Amino acid sequence: MRRVILVMLLAVASSSVMAEWKEVGINSGITTYANPSIIHKAGNRVEMWHLFDFKTAGTENSNTYLSLKVKSEYDCKKVQSRSLYTSAHKGHMGKGEVVSIESGPEEWKPIPLGSAKEYLFYIACRKK
Repeated sequence: MRRVILVMLLAVASSSVMAEWKEVGINSGITTYANPSIIHKAGNRVEMWHLFDFKTAGTENSNTYLSLKVKSEYDCKKVQSRSLYTSAHKGHMGKGEVVSIESGPEEWKPIPLGSAKEYLFYIACRKK
């Protein structure tokens, strides 16, 4: 009985994790997802996770990866962003072995018009 309950709880937890990623665009073999359910706002700045899922594997330090999980910070007033954390994963949707991690804030960059980053900025900075 305990085993059945545990399996049911794991199934619910797994489906809720997948439900957090919302597809926001497909471009040149890359599908971009955002996790708008966990947004941290402080003044004009917002932190949000997003994920890039690749059809063709990329390479980092001789290791291949199929997805990147990124925590970005957006300055909604100055219309710019920077990455705070990036992990490259061997599997799709941020699964599988982590092959590289970059931690620490990058330099602020303007949001490129017409890019997936522009749509992520819109999701992060929209008024509720």
